[in-house]
Amino acid sequence: VLFAGAGAGYRLGRESRDEFGEPHAGRIYLDHETHEMLPGSTGEGDHRLPAYTYRLCLTTDPANSYVLDREPDGYDRSLYLPYLEDLAKGRLGPPSQWVDGRGYFSPHFDTVVRALSMAELPNGKMDANINPRALAFPFAGENDDYPEADWDRREQIARRHRQITLGLIYFLQNDPSVPPPQRELARKYHLPKDEFEDNGHLPYQLYIREARRLRGRYVLTEHDVTSTGEGRTPIHVDSIACGEFPIDSFPVRKKEPGHDRVLEGYLCMVDEVTRPYQIPYRIMLPETAQGLIVPVAASATHVAFSTIRMEPTWMAMGQAAGAAAHLCLMMNRQPAELSCAALQRLLLRQRQVITYFDDVPQRHPAWKAIQFWGARGFFDAYVARPDDRLDPEDAAVWLQKIAGMDASPLESRTTGAARSLAVAAATGRAAAPSSDRPRESFGELLSTLAPQASDPSAVPDHGRLLDEIRCGAIGRMSRGDFCRALYDLFDTCAI
Repeated sequence: VLFAGAGAGYRLGRESRDEFGEPHAGRIYLDHETHEMLPGSTGEGDHRLPAYTYRLCLTTDPANSYVLDREPDGYDRSLYLPYLEDLAKGRLGPPSQWVDGRGYFSPHFDTVVRALSMAELPNGKMDANINPRALAFPFAGENDDYPEADWDRREQIARRHRQITLGLIYFLQNDPSVPPPQRELARKYHLPKDEFEDNGHLPYQLYIREARRLRGRYVLTEHDVTSTGEGRTPIHVDSIACGEFPIDSFPVRKKEPGHDRVLEGYLCMVDEVTRPYQIPYRIMLPETAQGLIVPVAASATHVAFSTIRMEPTWMAMGQAAGAAAHLCLMMNRQPAELSCAALQRLLLRQRQVITYFDDVPQRHPAWKAIQFWGARGFFDAYVARPDDRLDPEDAAVWLQKIAGMDASPLESRTTGAARSLAVAAATGRAAAPSSDRPRESFGELLSTLAPQASDPSAVPDHGRLLDEIRCGAIGRMSRGDFCRALYDLFDTCAI
């Protein structure tokens, strides 16, 4: 609402498969066990949204239980009877492959109670989501007009979701069509008296998985968050965070005739192609509006938003947004004018991950440097091998990357001294100066730039490392040490 009210453009619904060439975009029927694309998957775009639900807190403590002893307002048992067909067809059984953290709770397998996805919490509490695998899932399509609705209509939609949720609990616990042992199982779980006491023991907030998404200076797509080979997902020089949660989106339609395996739009944990990925600063910046940084409803397609929409990712993006706002105030700049290198260095001091690696823990002395250069294409895989001896050919490739690096997407130009240094490193000679002064050697340029480093203590034995680079003895350095030396030397530069 805030960024739309400020005049920033937004996306709504699902892009077509053709718009960005995303394999999982648009209308789709994806088997949630095999991830096989099923007939009817046309890839057409529309304005449909993933279903909203309430994420419940339940209790197993009888003394703390608020029992639904009568039909809730608006109760319609016909809405839930299809769960019995799901049970009979085996759709509420165990998964074909067990993965921790996926909402599997084995006591509920092959019962209608698997309409809820549960996980145990302390103090006799349970976290309960609504399981979208069942074709009886009744929430899809109930939210289609929510994003652009006024507050009265939004409250009507939320109230309807509360009615459906309470009705489902009541049905599982009381309907005579539910097998008696399964009814007894369902009666183990109730709304807790000590939670949300002034709201009927239901959460205040509807689980809004997706609504309006910013039209930003970059659009994150499925291609940015997936890889089918061993290599990295695409590199972003303005990376400010990382994500890795599998593409996952709730259904957008209720059960349709002719489709008896999955609800349309359900993308269930597409982890065979989702890989750790970088999140560029630009997806938080509106195309035109000034003074705004949008870390939650960021610029992404529906498919890509289905992975960044997790709270840990939003926390990292929120950290980056706060750090960027701080730098904007300190430097008197608009968010789009900010030096990404300065923002990244601040985030790295705060231990924010901007490039994922399998083999570089935060305690490693080269961690910050490898994170930084990882956003500039030094590493095409998820391993950096920081303690291996540096191969001079790798050093040459890295220095050539710096030499060929233009301004970041948010900066008008790089620092002249940094570019001269990089060209000298890559070619053995400095770039032609503007005056007739003879060209400097790489070592002389290093000597010129070294005093500019703001934190020489960040690289132990700083002088030795400089001497080794000056003398061409890089073969005696580790990959991590070389990255650290470059990171320190370029501390004042805009690359």
